[in-house]
Amino acid sequence: MRILLIEDHADSRRNLRRLIEQRGHEVIACASAEEAEAELAKGERFPFLILDWMLPGKSGVELCADLRARPNGDEMYILLVTARADLEDLEQALASGANDYLTKPLDGCCRGKAESSFAPICARAPMATRCTSSS
Repeated sequence: MRILLIEDHADSRRNLRRLIEQRGHEVIACASAEEAEAELAKGERFPFLILDWMLPGKSGVELCADLRARPNGDEMYILLVTARADLEDLEQALASGANDYLTKPLDGCCRGKAESSFAPICARAPMATRCTSSS
């Protein structure tokens, strides 16, 4: 499955990319919402997006809301990842259209949750893009 990862911190972006690619997924990684929008403007379809909340320029929450407002914006699964952990933050993330929310740092428990977030998308993915696991 093709996954769009938007994370401004290079180390976090590299680590998340490696974790996802080890599970057999193709990752396109961007450092900002603007880079992600340029990637999406190419007409590429991504059934799964992982957005960092705090990005330079447009935030992940703003990007999420913008994506949901687009035609077919409900066809992607959006996971927001952030260090913010208040209940108000969770409510804001979900109100923006995120399907789920994970807090950093991603320890072993959260990694499992991130991986299990792929399950609903994998079930809906066409057979040619079905998820695989290299566990």
